[in-house]
Amino acid sequence: CERLTELCLCKFSIAIPKMAGLEELRLRANGVDRWPEIWRLAGLRRLDVSENKLTEVPQALCGMPALESLAMDANELEEVPGCLGSMAALRQLSLCDNKIRQLPRELLLSPSLTFIGVARNPVAEELSFFRELAEERRSLDLPTLGIDV
Repeated sequence: CERLTELCLCKFSIAIPKMAGLEELRLRANGVDRWPEIWRLAGLRRLDVSENKLTEVPQALCGMPALESLAMDANELEEVPGCLGSMAALRQLSLCDNKIRQLPRELLLSPSLTFIGVARNPVAEELSFFRELAEERRSLDLPTLGIDV
């Protein structure tokens, strides 16, 4: 299949155990409205699910030990789980063009995250976001933190 329709998504989920060595997965612009069981790919380092129809982020995603880059831009997300901030390998998290009003403190405190993209989300328009970020980080240098607003 060219796009992950419901039937293809089912086939894809069935094939996941056979993709154990996969390090990068791009599901961008596939019309995906629910997550395939990608958390079973323990070696996955880069994941892009941007430009889909996802409305939530499953907690199981936080159990992916090798994930370094996670792009979830242009979906329909209103919140993200705080456990993403405790993922030791996660360096880049892009959440642009969603409906996120607040970021969990765990993300702001994460020592491993070097980039958090929140442009074109309600959270990026609120001054309280920057105030909270400055309080949690003790210093606020947006280019250094890689904050994209």
